[in-house]
Amino acid sequence: MCDRFRFCLCCCPAALAALRKLTRLVITSNKPQAVDYTLALPALAGLRAITRRASSAESHLHLELGVPDAAWGAALLRAVSGPGLSRLAVAVREAADSAAVKALVEAPGAREKLVGVDLEFRAAPTAEDIAALASYSNLQRLHLTCKCPRAPPSRMDWRPWLALSQLKHLHMHINPAWRDPLQPSTVAAMAEAWPLLEHLHLRLSPADNATHALNKLQNFNNLKTLSLTWLGQAAPPAGGAGLQRRRSGSLDATVFNLGYLPASLQELSLTSISSVRLAVPSSSNITAADSAAAVAGAPLSGLSKLAMDGNFGISDALVANLVAAAPHLTSLTMVLTGRQTLSAAGLATVAAGLRRLGNLHLSDYRESPLCLSQSCLLGLAATGDLGSQLRYLKLSTPDVVHAELLPGVFSGFSKLRRLDLVGCQDQAAAALAAALPLCCMKHTADWAGEGVAPEESSTCLL
Repeated sequence: MCDRFRFCLCCCPAALAALRKLTRLVITSNKPQAVDYTLALPALAGLRAITRRASSAESHLHLELGVPDAAWGAALLRAVSGPGLSRLAVAVREAADSAAVKALVEAPGAREKLVGVDLEFRAAPTAEDIAALASYSNLQRLHLTCKCPRAPPSRMDWRPWLALSQLKHLHMHINPAWRDPLQPSTVAAMAEAWPLLEHLHLRLSPADNATHALNKLQNFNNLKTLSLTWLGQAAPPAGGAGLQRRRSGSLDATVFNLGYLPASLQELSLTSISSVRLAVPSSSNITAADSAAAVAGAPLSGLSKLAMDGNFGISDALVANLVAAAPHLTSLTMVLTGRQTLSAAGLATVAAGLRRLGNLHLSDYRESPLCLSQSCLLGLAATGDLGSQLRYLKLSTPDVVHAELLPGVFSGFSKLRRLDLVGCQDQAAAALAAALPLCCMKHTADWAGEGVAPEESSTCLL
């Protein structure tokens, strides 16, 4: 029997009850950022039917859906509290307040069945909000955001979250000034409390930079995706090696040592609005106490995706060290700002050393001479295997705005299937589309569907 199909909410919702082998149901919207109230009453009838299946031959259901607000999510839980629903993941599409969070927690079966929560707080989360969410003992995914500028009455405490022993995904996009600064003992406790954690996103404050807590990230043995965002300059620390300070021009810059990342890491995304310098793993920048774990573990050897957006001191020498430390990269994103000194020679190192690179995204907003030119692109296509393996190229530079990149420049990229030239004029884009008939251009109708991920075999999309 088929376990996957697609239909819209205008179909009879009772048809869901006939899917006796259905194990996972995902309700999505064509506009994920928009509030979709059409899921309300019509869909509930079908959901009630499949969640109240009583036969032992009928499978349990893992339900994932977006709801208008947390209060509606609580109503949904009450409506589908039958034995057929084993797990539920909820993404709230409107900012929630404390009352809505409390209602969601107190709904029937919430603590036992809720495995995922994506929630945007209307105001800074309170201690009561944190305690309520931390009571979900089976929670595997926690994605919290808050854009409110007003600070909470008290700092957020990390300790309640440590009770979530099943956590696999933690995305904490909250002002770091609202929580206690990270300490080495705190990060070590997180790694011990969340042994299954695969995804971690944190925003960092100057206070975090001063504590050297990030050198304990290597304690996460199962971490696959790490995203870090620095929001400001840090005060000079008293000592330590994980995060240091060194002078760059007339400013002190935080130094983040990539040698303290876990060897299991596959994707790394770094963003900073302040100056952060990257140290690539080597025996000279790892302390003796941690050298065996950091260097022998080859922290970057399994890395497949790397993104650097901000003032990270990207230079030809740094890129060469990164290529040597992470030779299996398939995707590389670099946003160049300020006084970063990457040149065409550095890009040539990328082309020669990253033999599996399929995606290259480069934005150059510097005042200094650009590293990207027509001759540079021609050189990239002819260097190593890049011309025959690159499938997605995204470029954002002033050169593109003036349409100076001719279609023939890209002819050497024989496998190119996606080309995004940010700022490219329509006339130039049309000429490129004619020259690259197999390549999806940003200005064509096909572009919108190019980024859709393959559907899972057990997923039913509405």
